[in-house]
Order: sequence, then C-alpha cells, then structure tokens
Amino acid sequence: MKKNLLFIVVLLTLNLYAQNPVAICQDITVQLDGSGSATISASDIDGGSSDSSGSVTLSIDNNSFTCSNLGTNIVTLTVTSDGDSSTDSCTATVTVADSFSPVPDGFSYIPTGLPSAPQSALTNVAEADKYGVLYELDITSPANYTVSVPYTTNNSALTGLNPERIAYYLQLDDEWIWVSLDDFTGGNLAQMGVPSANGNPVVFNNQVTNMNVFTNKSGVTTGTGITTGNVEMWAGNYNRTADESLGGSSTTYDFDDTQPASGATNGYGSFQVHNYGIGETLFAFNNFNTPSVNCDLGIGSNTGTHPDYTTENNGATYTLRKLYILISNGTDIQLADINDECSATPSIPTATDNCGGSVSATSSTNFPITAQGTTEVTWTFTDASGNSSTAKQNVTLLDDTAPAAIAQDITIQLDNTGNASITAAQIDNGSNDSCGIASLSVSPDTFTCAEVGDNTVTLTVTDNNGNESTTTATVAVEDNVAPTVVAQNITVQLDITGNITITAAEIDNGSSDNCAIASLSLSETTFNCTNIGVNAVTLTATDNNGNQASATANITVEDSIAPTALTQDITVQLDNTGNVSITAAQIDNGSSDVCGIASLSINTSSFTCSDVGNNVVTLTVTDNNGNESTETATVTVEDATAPTPISQDITIQLDNTGNATITAEQIDNGSSDVCGISTITVSPNAFSCSDIGANAVTLTVTDVNGNQTSTDAIVTVEDTIAPNVITQDLTVQLDLDGNATLSAAQVDNGSTDACGISSLAIDQTLFTCDNLGTNSVLLTVTDTNGNQASANATITVEDTIAPIADLANLPDINAQCEVSTLTPPTAIDNCGGIITASSNAILPINVQGTTMITWTYEDQSGNTSTQDQNIIIEDTTVPTVITQNVTLQLDELGNASLTSNQINNGSIDNCGIDTITLDIDSFSCSDVGDNTVTLTVTDVNGNQSSAQAIVTVEDNIAPVYITSSLPDDITVGLTTDDAYELEDFTVEVEVTDNCDIVNRVTTISQSPVAGTLLEAGDHIITISAIDDTGNVEDYEFTITVDATLGVDDFTQNDFKMYPNPTRGIVQLGIEVEKITILDYLGKEIIHFGSVKTIDLSSLEAGVYFVRIETDKGLGIKRIIKL
Repeated sequence: MKKNLLFIVVLLTLNLYAQNPVAICQDITVQLDGSGSATISASDIDGGSSDSSGSVTLSIDNNSFTCSNLGTNIVTLTVTSDGDSSTDSCTATVTVADSFSPVPDGFSYIPTGLPSAPQSALTNVAEADKYGVLYELDITSPANYTVSVPYTTNNSALTGLNPERIAYYLQLDDEWIWVSLDDFTGGNLAQMGVPSANGNPVVFNNQVTNMNVFTNKSGVTTGTGITTGNVEMWAGNYNRTADESLGGSSTTYDFDDTQPASGATNGYGSFQVHNYGIGETLFAFNNFNTPSVNCDLGIGSNTGTHPDYTTENNGATYTLRKLYILISNGTDIQLADINDECSATPSIPTATDNCGGSVSATSSTNFPITAQGTTEVTWTFTDASGNSSTAKQNVTLLDDTAPAAIAQDITIQLDNTGNASITAAQIDNGSNDSCGIASLSVSPDTFTCAEVGDNTVTLTVTDNNGNESTTTATVAVEDNVAPTVVAQNITVQLDITGNITITAAEIDNGSSDNCAIASLSLSETTFNCTNIGVNAVTLTATDNNGNQASATANITVEDSIAPTALTQDITVQLDNTGNVSITAAQIDNGSSDVCGIASLSINTSSFTCSDVGNNVVTLTVTDNNGNESTETATVTVEDATAPTPISQDITIQLDNTGNATITAEQIDNGSSDVCGISTITVSPNAFSCSDIGANAVTLTVTDVNGNQTSTDAIVTVEDTIAPNVITQDLTVQLDLDGNATLSAAQVDNGSTDACGISSLAIDQTLFTCDNLGTNSVLLTVTDTNGNQASANATITVEDTIAPIADLANLPDINAQCEVSTLTPPTAIDNCGGIITASSNAILPINVQGTTMITWTYEDQSGNTSTQDQNIIIEDTTVPTVITQNVTLQLDELGNASLTSNQINNGSIDNCGIDTITLDIDSFSCSDVGDNTVTLTVTDVNGNQSSAQAIVTVEDNIAPVYITSSLPDDITVGLTTDDAYELEDFTVEVEVTDNCDIVNRVTTISQSPVAGTLLEAGDHIITISAIDDTGNVEDYEFTITVDATLGVDDFTQNDFKMYPNPTRGIVQLGIEVEKITILDYLGKEIIHFGSVKTIDLSSLEAGVYFVRIETDKGLGIKRIIKL
C-alpha cells in the first residue's frame, strides 16, 4: 500500500441524533417442567430492542414461574444503554402452559434423578414430558472428541437407570428434530451417547423399531411406530460404501456402513439415525473425531453428494448446535392385571401431576365386567390443565371352577306294579356354583323289582359357564310286604359236652310268602346247661325282598350225665398251736360237670401234731342237676415253723499274729423254739487283720424237726500294735524351676506292720535352691489301724541344670546398612542369680545378607547353654525423592532442555544415593504449559524411588512481522459527513513465530478497531500480533484523515457489502447504478452495470477498492479477495 494514497469520495451527509434505547417486546409461551417450574431470560421476550449508540443490557422483573402462574403473566423488559445508562421498557405477555401429563401412581415416566426435557422440546413435542435428560451436549465445531465427549450435562453415573426408550433431540439454529425409539443398547448408558474412540468406542449399525419422529424441518417424514429405523454409531473411521443389506439402503441412501477390517480408529466418527424404509436421513452428526476440522451436521437428507452429510464440514455454519439424549422408563403403562371368576369391578387407579391438584381417572368400560376371557380396560388420567395420559389394565375372568355337586341318598317304595321313578331335585342336596347353576340331571331315574336294594345314581350339575361336575347318591328301592310264619314245640337232650343244636326246619311248621321265602332263621339254635328247662325261641321268615315276619315256639332242654370227680394229694403245715384244717376245694383237682358242680365235700378236714405224715381223705362231687361222684386223696401234715434266734454284739483283740476266734455261745443271747432246739452255730468264727473293725456274723438255730432260722450280730475286731520304721539316705536334683520334690516312699527302706502300713509321710517334701547340700527329714509310718512310729534320714540337694534363654528363638536383628552394637539377650536359671551372656560376633556387621552369631549363657553354678541369632543386613528402604517444580523458557527455535539437578530438591537415602535420572529432559513448543516429569533416584543397594514435578514450559518470544505485509502511512477522505470509518488493515498482515511448527494460532488485532470513526487529522493505528501464549508484538502506522476530501451526497450506511473478505460472489445491500473495482494504486480493474451482486472470483488475492455510484452520489469501500 502506498503512502499518501488519496481517494476522492462523494458522500451523502448523514446526520446522527442522540436518543434513548428502544425496548421492543414479544409475547412468548413457556411450558412448566416435570417439577411444575419454568424459567425464562430477558432475551426470550426481547423482540429486537436496540440503542443507536451501541450495546444494551436487558433485564426482566420476573424470570421464574410455577403452577400458580398458569395462564397469562405480564413481564416487564427493561433495556439499559451501556453507553449512557438511559433506559426504556416494555411489557410482554408470558403464557405459562402445563403440558405434563399425569403419571399413574407407582410408575415414573422419567427415571429417578433425571431433569425434565428442555423447554423447547416440551413446547414442540407432545411426548417430551415423559423423558428425562441423560446427556446434554453443546456441539463444538471442530468437535475433536477423540478422548471423551464433553457433555455439559452427564447423568450416566446415576444408579438404577434401566430405560425402555431413548430419544434424541437435535437443535440447529431454528431447526429441530425429535427421534424416539426402543432401547437398542441393552441398558448400556454409555452406548446411548455420542461415541468416542477412548471414552465410548461403540460400534453400532442397528435396525430399530417403534420409532417416533417429530420435526419442524420441511421434507422430513414424521410419524409414530415407524418400524424401519436404523442407528449408526462409529467411534472412528468406517467404510463409507453401503453393503445394501438393509431395506431401502443403497449407494445413494447409505444407511448401513460397516467398520473396516483394521477396526475403528480416531479420525472421523459417525452418529446417524435414518428411516431406511423410505430412504431418508433423519439427522447426522459426523466427523467429531478429526482434530481442527469442522464436523458434519444436518437434519433430514442432505441434498449434496452424501445424504448422510459425510464430509460436509458444515458444523460452523450453525450458531446453535445442541444435542439432548433423553431416556424414559416407557410411555405405555400397564397396570397390574386383575383376575377373577365371575365378575370384576376394578378399583379406580390414582395418578400424580406436576402441578398437584386433583387428577380424574375415567374409563369407557362398563363395570362390572362379566364376560369370560380378558377385557382390556383403558384408564384416562386428566389433570386440571386438561393434560391426559392413559394406562392399560387387563381384567381376566376365568371360571374354571366346576360347580360343587352335593347329593343325598333317598329311599323309594315300589308301587303295586313293581315300579318307581325319581327326579334330579330329589337327589340334589344344595349343589352350588359361584357363577350360578344352569341345570341339574340324574341317571338312572326309573327302577323295577330287579333293582330292589341300593342303586347308585349320578347327579350332573352344569354351571352358567358350562363347567360340569358330578357326584353319586344311593337310591334304596324297597318292597314292604311281609311273609306268613307257622312254628312247633320240641324236647332235646344235652350231649356229653353239655350242648345241643337245632335248625329252623325243626321248628318250622309250614311258613309261606306271596313272593316266596328266601330264608328261615331262629333267634336261638344252640343250647347248653344254662338252658335246662323250657326255652322260647323265635322263628323268622325273610322273603326275597328282605321283608320279615316271626312266630315263637318252646324248646325243652334236659341233662342226665353224672359229674367227673378228680382229686390231688396235698401237704399242709401245722400252725403255731400244732393244728391245721383243710377244705374240699384244696383236695379237688378239677372235678367237672358239663352243667356245673353244685357242691364239694371231704370226710376229714382237721389235723394235729399226731397226724404228721400221710392221711387218706374222700372227696364227694354233686352237679347242679343232682348227679353225684366220689374220689380219694392223700393229705401230708408237716411242721414248718422255724425257731426264734436271739444274738448279742461282742469286741475281740487280735493277737501278735493278727488272728482271733469266737464260739456260738459267745453270740447266743437266749434263742428258743416251740418244739425244742437241736443245734446252735455261728459263722464266721475266725478273724484276722483284714477284719479290723465291725464284722457281721450269723447265728443259726435248728429245731428238732429240722427247721432253721438265723440272726446277725456284730463282732468288733481291734489292732493296737505300732509298725516298725526303717529309712534310707538320698540325693536329689533340682528341676528347671529350681525345685525338687521327695516322697515318703523314696525315704522308706522297708518299714513293716503285722496288719499292713496305711501311709508314709515325711516332714519336708519340697527342696529349693536354698536347700542345696544335706538336709534331715523325719519319716512317719502309720499302719492301717492308725498306729504310728517315726525315724530320720539325710537328703542331699544338688543343681545341674544350665540356664534357659528367655526366648525360645532369638528374633532376627534387621538393619538397612549395618549393625554396630548388640544388646545381649537374657536367660533364666532354675536358681536365679546372675547369668552372663556373651557372643562370638565381630562388630560392626555390615555385609548385606544374613550373619549367624552364637550367644553363651552361664549361671552361678557354672552350668552353660548356647543360642544362635541371625543378623540380617537388608536395605529395603527406597530413597526419599524430593522434587521441585521449575520453569523453562523456549529458545528462538522453540526448544528447551532440563537436567536432573534442576528437578532434584535434596533427595536422600539412608545408605547413600548412586544415580539420579529424569524420564524427560527435552521440550518443544508442543509442551508449552505444565508438563509432568518423573525423577528417579537409585541408592547404592539398587533400591529405586520416583516422584513427579511440574515443568512449566514458557514461550516468551513474540511473533515477528513479515515487513512486506505491513501497511504504510496513508491519507484518506471522509466516509461520513464528518469522519472516516476505519477499515480492517489486519487481513493482509503476516507474521511468523518460533512455535509456528505446531500450527499454533497467532491472533492479529487492530486498535482502534475496524469501524471506528476517525475525525480529520493524524491517527496512530496499532497492529498487535499475539501468539497463543500471550506474547505481543506491536506495529504502528499513521492514517491522515483529510476533511476536504468528503462531499455530502451519499450515505455510507445505505450501502452494505458482504461477505468481506470474499472468495468470489459479493452481495450488495442496494441496487447501484455502477460498480468499479480499483487496485491499491487506484487503477480500474473491472466495472459492473446496475447490479445487486458482483463476482470477483477472477481476481487474484489481495486488497481492492470498490467505487459505488448511485443516484445519491459516490462511495468507496475496501474489500479483500481471498
């Protein structure tokens, strides 16, 4: 650009007038969310408020609403000028609406913990109130989701989420689309979101059904229950050629891409939903894994090369790029089934509404339900705002219970013709069914003489729903005509057994029946001795039908047989008076008579001492009917009374041999017998030492008839002779506890006693270290009868036990580097005292590994013992690494280096440090910022430890301008009536930076900024180049505004030119008469006639000036061709 380049511009004067800001409001409608709340911002009701002097601040007097605000609400918008703080205000009507349907109790559309769908979704989509937000994503372009997806809302950490449906709500500026479908991930919350190669490397190409589509984008097919849905998710690259395995898919409508054989890698990424049945893309979000490249975005099928927006790179063309991923527990509610038999009237279910209040529940089904089978009841819940939801409930009536058939037995009489009939009602005994009985029947229902007796009939009960049940009953058919009976009297003799039997035929004397007699019977057919004399019997005749009749007859029974007499010999004992008597029963041995014995008698019944021996007696037997027999027996008389013994207790002394004897006379104390005593004896009569004390003896007395009896007496045997004591001297050894025990048996050397020794005792049994040497003890011997004697013995006490270490095993001594001192272990000795401990160790011990030393313990008696101990030198302590953070400056080449000494901040080790190293010691521009390095310290024994430090890499070298790209000082004319509107001079400025190699961004700015109005005079313009680490390099040049170069016949603001910079086509704000393009020297390059657009694509890249000619005058604008 040349200095002092002068452009003459003819401009129309524009008069500017200061004024207050203008507030413009617009009415809006907001939807309450699931909690009955809604919020708005000032921008929501702003309808284009402005201020001529610049920017404004918007505020409203109410931004939150609840169910109490349903309907219209007046909200005031205040517009405040950011320049002079002047204000203006207006009011808008905010209509608060509630579109949330009631939720049946016990069910939740929105999973617990999730927020409601966004306001715009609630406004646009009827079913949105049943979904909660799982993820919310503000899509950036470029996206660069290679590691993870930066959701602004991420509720995937909530527990208990198990949705049935997923919804995607995409907003691109004013366009939106809602797609909901059944869960296709198996409940995997991560796979419901946008894939990323590291965070969610999902690969999906799933057909989905039950898809609902709602959108405001024209050309997109909407609908519900769509069965031809397809979801494609690729975390990275994928094959872009359809394999055409899905219906409706082709190379044109590419709905079934596949992953390449090499697998998914970073570099692209795809998230698409299609309706492949009609060859339509519903929405696409691609290319979110390629760094620094705009993503692909679109709703509906793309009209370009790829209907699914592949490689479109159009993400940056949208200002609003919002994706919501929502989930629902399900939109179809099934209430609990009702099962019954005959009829059912369901309880009215309840529901809850976000605004509370009453919720009505209605159904078009008529109750009660009586139709068998399943009836689907639809309940409609309606809240106070008229929002409604529905739920289904199955009511199943199944009467599969058979009726209860209850029968009763009946009896019927045959009529004169021998016939009878019955009805089902006669047999029924209260059969019932919960749903009612339709009919009763019985079979058979007619009877004849052939059926006289019990007959089984079947009662069949059928209920109103066709269920059938049967039961049986007994019908007794009777014939009640009795036969005629004729009887006769007879006389009979008992046989030798005393019995006689007769038959009915002997009594019958011509009985008859009109239907013939089936049988004759007697009330009594057998007779015995109890029936002697006249007996009345009954003759009974039974006809073929069981009818009976009877008559009586007399039976005379006679007995003429004598009894059988049987006797037995007996022995009897005389009593204390010498007498005894007997009865006939004692002699009888089972005498018998078939009709019983009336009496027994004997000829002799009394005996005395003179009858001792055998005596013959005669037994006479008479039966009940006077018949008589006799028989003899022998009676033996005996004397069995024993004598009466009387004894007395005595005491005797053992002699020197330990023996003693007694006689019966010493024990007898006046024994007697009624018939005289023959002999008296005592047993035992000899005693020894084993009988010391009380001894029971038996005194036996025998009378003249050999009867004996005995009684007991106590003979007390005593011993008063002391034992003979003999001792011996002993030597004993103290044990581990310093004790020795001695028993009397050890001291005894054969002490004796005639009756045996009971115990041995000594006056001292325990010896300790205090008793070392000789000790006198006294042995006392006690015999078994308590007699005692004593004698002395000498006991010598000795100690031969070595010390015992306090620890069974000495603990290992562990050290990291060396052991220079040892603490002697301790030991105990049975006799205490001082115990010395010494070792064979040579100190210090510093050899890594295990060294065994031996300790020797010695007590005061000279007894010794040894014990080993391990000395383990093992350096297991890693060095203590101490780091410090450092800051490095990149050099002019973008490099910096680091040594371990810079990071080390005094690392130490107990045994000494060998080496210190770093994992990273060089840095470049890509490392600008904080970098983590690891410092590793190794000690002399090979132990290692590491710690991290932060190395802050700084780039303090400012960008460098390419001189040829900088503007020179220039002179310009006015572009308004009194000022020059400053252009953007940064577009051609080029800079370099020491870190350009990593494509880091250098920002070039201008001060004052483009569009600033400069008055006449000189103005310093500053170009600032700032790299992304904040290094700044400024360049200044001068613009001289010459007020003489402006005229008042064209208004610059009437003319708009965009885009600027441009690649070709330029739109003009108004139609102009002539457009001339000039180069920077003012040379005409090309011109156009009366147009609204111009094409500069043929020009080379650079800065040009556009001269505009209209009926209002001339104007010049600067334009940049890319």
